[in-house]
Amino acid sequence: MNKQILLFGVSEKQQENIEAFCSPLNIEVKAVERKNYSEPISGIVGFPKSKSEVTRRSQGKVHNADGGAVKPYRMTGFPEPMMVFCNLEQEDLDTYISGYAAAGIEKIALKAVLTPHNISWTPEQLFEELSEEHKAMAQKN
Repeated sequence: MNKQILLFGVSEKQQENIEAFCSPLNIEVKAVERKNYSEPISGIVGFPKSKSEVTRRSQGKVHNADGGAVKPYRMTGFPEPMMVFCNLEQEDLDTYISGYAAAGIEKIALKAVLTPHNISWTPEQLFEELSEEHKAMAQKN
C-alpha cells in the first residue's frame, strides 16, 4: 500500500495546497467523497475485501466494530475537516507535520493515523471519536 493521506471535508484550495506539499514527499492525497463516508476505511484506502465481507455486504449483513449494522451516511458533511494518515512511517509523519506548519497550510485539528484498531471503522465513526478526543483535550487547556 502506498503512503496516503485521506482528506474529509477540506476546501478545494486546502486540498491543492496539501497535494502540492505532499507530492515531493511521495505521499498520495485522496479527497474522500461524502458517498463513501459509510464505507469502512479499509475499503477507501484500497485494501481488498475478503470473500466473506463481500458476501455479508451483498446480504445486507455488514456490521461496524461494535457489532451493530452499518448505517448509510446521511449528513451533508462533517462540521470540520478531518485527515487520516495511511502507511506513513514515523519519519514521514515528523517530516509532514513540521513542514506542513512551515508551509502555512490551514490547520486541520482532527487527525488520525490508520491503525489495526480503526481500519474497519467508517469515516463517520472515526470523526465522532476524534471530535470527542479533541473536545476533551480542549477542556483540559
